Amino acid sequence: MNNLPKLSRLTLVDRTVDVLYQRILNGSLKPGDKLLGEVEMGKQLGVARTTVREAYSHLIGLGIVERKENGIFVATEPNSIIDSKLSSFILMNWELKQFYEARRILESELVTLAAERATPEDINRLNDINEYFKENGVIADDYWEYDRMFHLEIAKIADNDILYSMYKLLMEFYKKFESDIYKLNKSGVRTPYITHKNIIEAIANNKPVQAKNLVYEMLSSVEKDLVRQKVNEKLNPDNK
Repeated sequence: MNNLPKLSRLTLVDRTVDVLYQRILNGSLKPGDKLLGEVEMGKQLGVARTTVREAYSHLIGLGIVERKENGIFVATEPNSIIDSKLSSFILMNWELKQFYEARRILESELVTLAAERATPEDINRLNDINEYFKENGVIADDYWEYDRMFHLEIAKIADNDILYSMYKLLMEFYKKFESDIYKLNKSGVRTPYITHKNIIEAIANNKPVQAKNLVYEMLSSVEKDLVRQKVNEKLNPDNK
């Protein structure tokens, strides 16, 4: 890990990840190799320990390195997306990762509160919205609006004005991924009606832990499917 280039303060996390990623690609760091600790790596790169920590977190999330009891190591079986021609693609998709990370944190808490506070009228509204998905599938033009409506309704049921305002703001950012979600649904991978139905049942039965787990699993699954879809598009541009 000697002679790593010093980094400017511009996009430090991005560039730290790129330095480490390129060293894995070119074989300087091999599967199973242990990475330097955050402090030592930070000194070599001229960045703060927190920058190194965030860079390691990104690489762990991508399956490129893994955390063990005694440190951070290059994955022994790196994720199949580790390919030189996907380098820029991976870095671009941090935004998607961070968005779904934020959704999991916020929606998990909102649905927990909803399961504790929902009235029969609330459950009826959720079921009415979800019937759209049963009757119209996932490729209709107004799918996006109904999906947004469903999740916002859960946020309303949670009955916390501050969390609701935060969630509305987050959902504005969701529009950025509208075309990707549409293509994913059209492919038949997602079945929102069944997923939403299970969440509604957990809320109706006052099971906050179950509702929270269902939402967390749903959002994690959607994120993975979106990344897989983007990888396929990158590798097979003619099939878009």
